[in-house]
Amino acid sequence: CPENWFPHGEKCYHFSTETRSWLESQKACCSSGSRLLLIENKEELVEQDFISPLAHSHWIGLSRDRTDKPWMWGNGTAFSTDHSLTGLQKGYMDGDCAFIIGGDLTSGPCNDAKRYICEQLVL
Repeated sequence: CPENWFPHGEKCYHFSTETRSWLESQKACCSSGSRLLLIENKEELVEQDFISPLAHSHWIGLSRDRTDKPWMWGNGTAFSTDHSLTGLQKGYMDGDCAFIIGGDLTSGPCNDAKRYICEQLVL
């Protein structure tokens, strides 16, 4: 893993200390050869247990175009409601970009400045 990144499983994670909008966070991850955190399957929900204590209002790679559009991960896959991620299912949806706070997934305006979590495969 790069310096100041956390190895976990087959991936490395970076928890930013600076704050950016969701789009700027996405660009920052891309510039380091990574992407905003994705939780692609049930197995990766275990990652949330590793991430939750470290994530205090951090953007992840989940967004939607408008309130009436479906949630999509950064890789183009649809958000699955079988995830045990709370917040989005509970209807706490006042924005179109998702972030983790206190172990829960919620959303807010994409222009809000927040920290972010990047991930990349272990090289």
